[in-house]
Amino acid sequence: MSIQEAEMGSLGLEDLSLETSVETAEMDTLVLDGLPLEIREGIAKMLCTHCVPTTIHFAGYKASKKTLFNLCLVSKDWNKIATPVLYEAFNSTEKNTTFGFLETIIMRPELGAYVKTAYLTPSANLYGQTQVNRYKQSISDRAAALGIDPTEHDRFWGSSRADSIWENELRFFLEEMLLLHTPNIVSVTLKDRPEVVDAQFAFRFLAMAAVQNPQQQQLWDGLKSLRNVAMDIGVSLITDERSHVAYLCRLASFAPNVRVLKIHEIFVPYCFHGLRVASHAASLPRPPMVVPPRLAVFLANLTSLKFASHVRFRESPKIFRQIVAHCTGLVEVQYGAGSLDAASALHILYPLRPTLKRLRLTLQVAPGDRTIWDGLNSLHVSPFHIVASFASLEVLRFDFTGRCLNELPPSHTQRPDMTVALTKALPPSLRVLFLTGCEWAYLVEGISQLRKLVEERKLPSLQKLHVACTSLARDKPFIKTFAKHDVDMKIFLHRFSAREENAGLEEEGWDQYGSLA
Repeated sequence: MSIQEAEMGSLGLEDLSLETSVETAEMDTLVLDGLPLEIREGIAKMLCTHCVPTTIHFAGYKASKKTLFNLCLVSKDWNKIATPVLYEAFNSTEKNTTFGFLETIIMRPELGAYVKTAYLTPSANLYGQTQVNRYKQSISDRAAALGIDPTEHDRFWGSSRADSIWENELRFFLEEMLLLHTPNIVSVTLKDRPEVVDAQFAFRFLAMAAVQNPQQQQLWDGLKSLRNVAMDIGVSLITDERSHVAYLCRLASFAPNVRVLKIHEIFVPYCFHGLRVASHAASLPRPPMVVPPRLAVFLANLTSLKFASHVRFRESPKIFRQIVAHCTGLVEVQYGAGSLDAASALHILYPLRPTLKRLRLTLQVAPGDRTIWDGLNSLHVSPFHIVASFASLEVLRFDFTGRCLNELPPSHTQRPDMTVALTKALPPSLRVLFLTGCEWAYLVEGISQLRKLVEERKLPSLQKLHVACTSLARDKPFIKTFAKHDVDMKIFLHRFSAREENAGLEEEGWDQYGSLA
């Protein structure tokens, strides 16, 4: 295998033809090298914009990686410019890419220092035993040098089938080894990690390398540059809030400077854990959730929190309430509240009123509710004074998941209109409002009230109004009226099969990838 092929393999490009590389190398290098440095750097950065490490754009990611690799072959000057950009983002979606990439940054630490973003998720296929045999020795030796006990990972390399192995346990080991060799990483996404149900297994390899031993501490000093973490946390019928605390405590111990945290709960069937883990968890006492001082500091430093509850995990609202109680600096919150009603969800967020500027609330419509707005009519909590108390709120978005019927329920006329009360409670600081998910008749009174408030200059900062509904009837008069007051109104057609919760996300400045549904 040539050096070219080896390097392409480490980037997941081994199945692409090298013809383009040859053609690129034969281009008039004098013309390319004659470009001003700023233009050459701009070209490399432009290609990097397509390297967003998400499965949605994986084809573009791979093509951009290939083009950047080709630029590295043009000349030494281009190599110096393009190499940092080439290694800036890594996506483990493609089969077997983690092996080669990890070995490369182990052998050449300067390349690992370029990595700023990693999207770590299971590949579509099991790792081939040939790949395992090829990389096992070098990776295992490096793990031992970092203080990781070989007995903790050696069994993962064995074959459970004729030609392949079960990938989950080995994947966790490889991913954490990758983090151990990317000291400047800024953003990481950790997908499908159900082992966190038993929190003693969370980040266990990173924890081994971070042991307070002077010799080992010199080899790995944590992830001090990490600012953005998105991760799945496994939940089940046998777990409680302590699993989240243990997981986050581990994270805080080696990544104390995280500012953006995204948690997505995934439900793991009871049978997944096996009798050993299940019996161990069931036998443990269940004291109240306690947030240790280190974790309290970690949460207080967060500026953005995204938390997607699982509807089958009853402990989730309690956990989120405890987390929010320590988040004294949050500016942005995206909360997927599951089956929690809107009023209760807003009540949990009440402590954030001094700092909160951006709020996205996604709810599951309960079987007895016809729309998301029924959840505002709570007998226990009045949500409107909470909305009004968010004095700094600039962006407010209501999403929902679940079906609503197009016909008005017979009792509709007997109910108070929740959308009217909601619009009356909106703070004057609001710039962007998104209302979603039902028949136009449910929203028309609330939007009429909103139009009145705009005409009376009671919402002087409002610039954008986004509405999603199942019918677009009678929308044009509203659009024209709002336009007269410099409010851009857009109507999105609500379709149950079209991921309607993503409508308008980019315009509102939300994280476009990563649904709260």
